[in-house]
Amino acid sequence: MNLKYLEVLIVSVVVIATVSGCTSTPEPTASTITRAITPSTVAPGGTISVTLDVNVNDERFYVIEEIPPAGWEVVDNGEFVVDQQGHMKWVQLQDTVDKTYTFTLKAPSTAGNYTFTGIYSMDGMDTPASIAGTSSVAVS
Repeated sequence: MNLKYLEVLIVSVVVIATVSGCTSTPEPTASTITRAITPSTVAPGGTISVTLDVNVNDERFYVIEEIPPAGWEVVDNGEFVVDQQGHMKWVQLQDTVDKTYTFTLKAPSTAGNYTFTGIYSMDGMDTPASIAGTSSVAVS
């Protein structure tokens, strides 16, 4: 076989493999959990809806812990489990798919700005991550 012909063949295979993506595996898009709160301002004693959008890739399980501000009352639990006062948790141990959790809270009678905190952990994560999105609501 001609050496020049072999060089052309090898270069062609490398170019085709590179263009088709065979030489590297792209990084997967990170899985996320995002919070939305509506409305962003509520009257004392009024209610808000909190939505947690879970977007997963290949994770087999996840755990979410949401902590609403002190003084807020749960009106509709949205499938969560309370394992300690003021902490709401969702646990998915298998068959994970993108999912939305929604729960309703009643605002306290005291006006002010209130901040939600929450973390989650998914299969393969070394440390928990903070829930992204909206984290505050005003009571006025």
